Amino acid sequence: MTKFYYKVLNLPENCSDIDIKKQYKKLSLEWHPDKNPDNPVRANEMFNIISEAYQVLGNKNRRYKYD
Repeated sequence: MTKFYYKVLNLPENCSDIDIKKQYKKLSLEWHPDKNPDNPVRANEMFNIISEAYQVLGNKNRRYKYD
């Protein structure tokens, strides 16, 4: 079963640190509230979830504990 943060970033669990960083940048730009003026509430929620996922998976120690 895929863990939540990997699913949020749409990545497999065996992805590289570079893949995580690239996907985070892509999704954070896509869901940034300033880029989604039609639905700022949903954009803010998604942006926060994506940021939280990156905070865990983007840090080697936190990712190890999460896995």
